[in-house]
Amino acid sequence: MKSLRRVLSIRGKVLLLAVFAFGATLLFYPITLSDTVANANSFDAPPRPTSPAVTFPANPASLGQIPDSPAGGTTCGDYSGLPLNVTFTVAGMTAPLGNVGVSITSGSLVHSWVGDLDVTLRAPGDAAVRTIFKQTGETTSATGCGDSSDLSGPYTFFDTAPASPTWWGAAATAGATSPVPVTNYRSSTAGGSAGGGTNTLITPTFAGLSTGQINGTWTLRFHDGGQGDTGAIIAASLTLTSSAPLNARSDFDGDGKSDVSVFRPSEGNWYLNRSTDGFAVINWGLSTDIPAPGDFDGDGKADTAIFRPSTGTWWILRSAGGFSQTPFGLSGDIPVVGDYNGDGVSDIAVFRPSTNVWYIQYTGGGQLITGFGASGDLPVRGDYNGDGVTDIAIYRPSTGTWWIANSGGGLSVIPFGVSTDKPVPADYDGDTKDDVAIYRPSNGQWWIRRSSNGSITASAFGTSTDIPVPGDYDGDGSDDLAIYRNGVWWLNRSTNGIAVVSFGLSTDVPIPSKYIP
Repeated sequence: MKSLRRVLSIRGKVLLLAVFAFGATLLFYPITLSDTVANANSFDAPPRPTSPAVTFPANPASLGQIPDSPAGGTTCGDYSGLPLNVTFTVAGMTAPLGNVGVSITSGSLVHSWVGDLDVTLRAPGDAAVRTIFKQTGETTSATGCGDSSDLSGPYTFFDTAPASPTWWGAAATAGATSPVPVTNYRSSTAGGSAGGGTNTLITPTFAGLSTGQINGTWTLRFHDGGQGDTGAIIAASLTLTSSAPLNARSDFDGDGKSDVSVFRPSEGNWYLNRSTDGFAVINWGLSTDIPAPGDFDGDGKADTAIFRPSTGTWWILRSAGGFSQTPFGLSGDIPVVGDYNGDGVSDIAVFRPSTNVWYIQYTGGGQLITGFGASGDLPVRGDYNGDGVTDIAIYRPSTGTWWIANSGGGLSVIPFGVSTDKPVPADYDGDTKDDVAIYRPSNGQWWIRRSSNGSITASAFGTSTDIPVPGDYDGDGSDDLAIYRNGVWWLNRSTNGIAVVSFGLSTDVPIPSKYIP
């Protein structure tokens, strides 16, 4: 590695001037941060950035009459007959989905007795399925017939529709042989037993789909469960919105893959083995600096950045151009870069172990100062609820417990680990939520609590002296188990299998390790 020729672009030439300025200018920016503690929920995070909503009309050939149920007499709840499958051809969408909604219109033959319908929305290949409504109004029996109101429309079902009236409440108010009022509703839990009719959310069911799972043929399935009622669907549409893309850790070329990369303190150089743009060397830092990568300009690429403990100053070289010097922190602080307000841009932030206080400087302006933690805790910031906002969180080795202050409100306390474990939070199941996870040096095992279904997995991958470097090295949307061993990278990629890459020296700092404590 020492013999590798330094690659200097125009950006690199700017660096030489900037590095020269390091020692000369830092002395003029002393900083003292107040230990005043603010409420962690004293700000309102904006919604996760999204692309424009795209509406896909139903394929005309899939519209038509809902086949009648084979049930006889007064029996309802028999869904063994053929359904009407209304289909939508989806293309050009990217994961993750931020909003999902459907619109339904019954006409020509308005379907009577809405209580015998089972309506589900299905992703391509049934990768995910959500009940929109089923056996409306039936609270006692799986063979009950439910509400006798008519299905007309158009009705639109989406997550931000008014919570009241509920679909069930509107049907009950309409009365027998009258159509359910035409307006916007939320989906609801299935009837046929107690607990039916409660508002539900559609989007979380589909939020974990990959881009490949999103694009294809979606289905809105109508099943009739009571004989003698007729009806047809004459129009329907599916509306999808993609959330802002989630940047892979240490992705210096913006291709959605984590890049093998190191910081060499002895030289102050960043060595980048970018998965698309290739090799680069960037001189940015001093031997005592702490690498603190993040996307500080919102262009989808990780920026080279350091925190200098000796002066409490951040030096950021933006991939979109230019650099900045920001005094923010004290010696002993731990950099905890994240997007704490959900605007798609990384924020400068530190955790102060001496006082257990988090200091966050929003890139767009404003600050948050909040106490969260106790002596000996490790900061484990991450997006644990998948809303695009970094959550303040700590791992308490003394009890093996995770404490997570969810950005949407509420506190999660999760026992998971022992005192000698290393916390390695990342999104290992690709559902856009970071998973609670630990690496156990004593036996080289990774223990992961998957947010998608709550299951726990254990995988042996490493030794006691290895450095965990989880990241999405194959760009499939799921973070991979990975370790750095004396200049050699061992990557257990979730899609492309195991890879071994020699890149670095034993004294180098692997950049992906700076996203975990």
